[in-house]
Amino acid sequence: MLHGHNRLRRTALFVFLLVGAVLMYALSSAGVVWATPSQDALRSTLPPVKEGETSTLVEPDKTTTLPVAGVSATITIKPGSVKVDGKVAEVQIVTAPKPAAAVPPKPPAPTITFLGRAVEINVYDGLGADITGKVFFNPPLEIVFDISEAEWTAVGGDLSQFNVRYYNPATAEWVSLATTVDPVPPRKAKAYVSHLTVFGLFRQQPTPAPLTPTATKPPIPGGDASVGTEGLVLLGLLGLLLVGSGAYYLRVGRRQSS
Repeated sequence: MLHGHNRLRRTALFVFLLVGAVLMYALSSAGVVWATPSQDALRSTLPPVKEGETSTLVEPDKTTTLPVAGVSATITIKPGSVKVDGKVAEVQIVTAPKPAAAVPPKPPAPTITFLGRAVEINVYDGLGADITGKVFFNPPLEIVFDISEAEWTAVGGDLSQFNVRYYNPATAEWVSLATTVDPVPPRKAKAYVSHLTVFGLFRQQPTPAPLTPTATKPPIPGGDASVGTEGLVLLGLLGLLLVGSGAYYLRVGRRQSS
């Protein structure tokens, strides 16, 4: 009886281990990096959130929407889009508005205007390490800037003037992103990104059309033969004088002959 009981326990343990191994293999095949209990305990070591910053945990199986305080912007991360070393990861994401003085140099083109709102996005792993440079988003992360009534009035309803850009530190340039603008209030400018840096909202005014030079007549050899208004008046008076004189002498001639 005891021998049968031990066999049953061994069989149950084997089945339990087998099921556990299958589950672990399935999770590994799916490429999901789950936070371990030690990582859960160490989340308290993440850098403290500073004034104006917003922080949230991005879980692999959930949509995460994070408002950015101070710049009227929102970021949205779809389930399974955060990739670290090619695998889906659970991470901590921190957004912070960039003060105007801290925003990198603006575009040199006179037709491009920075609208005063920029946001920096950073990512930390469960151990508190900054892994922003290692993160890739697929599907892309969505970033949305609200458009104020004053900004909308300034462009006269021209959607094409709003442009979301990202800062490329390697080239020290603001690079334009494909931007979609919703004209229906509340109006928004939306773009998608696969990597993280500083993002800002800009206005790109249309380039003025070049002025067409006025064609000028080539000078006439021997002097300027053009006749002004005064010359035309004098010619007209001279013509009237000649006609009147001709008519007078014709009349006088007829009287004498008669």
